[in-house]
Amino acid sequence: MDNKKDKGAAAKDSSDAKSGDVKAKTNDNTAQGATGAKSSQSTTTDRDRATTGQGAAAGSANLSTEQRTKITTIIRQNKVEPAHLNVSVRVGTRVPESVRFYPLPAEVFVVYPEWRGYNYILVGDQILVIDPRTHEIVAILEA
Repeated sequence: MDNKKDKGAAAKDSSDAKSGDVKAKTNDNTAQGATGAKSSQSTTTDRDRATTGQGAAAGSANLSTEQRTKITTIIRQNKVEPAHLNVSVRVGTRVPESVRFYPLPAEVFVVYPEWRGYNYILVGDQILVIDPRTHEIVAILEA
């Protein structure tokens, strides 16, 4: 029985140590944020302006205007058949497997490596980036 108490106390001490580490890191980050608040605040505002007004266009991807332009230019160079969907075009919507998907060109990965292995389709004047595992729309870009 005493052995169980010792294990419980050790686990609690370990847990407290981990919590303390997290608190220390949080406090360090807070202190850093406070010292450079003005400059980082304006940087964040500039970055937010780059994607403001895009709505769901960036989807889960946090693309700058420059990245978005480069990616759409790369994709427009490839001539692919536009798809016709009977589902709403929104981030998170699953696209039927019957639709023909095209692999994103390798040049896109230089601009946004997180999309390596992803597919895309054209629907009207929009480029839909598709997760190949789930067939969900992860981003919508204006073509």
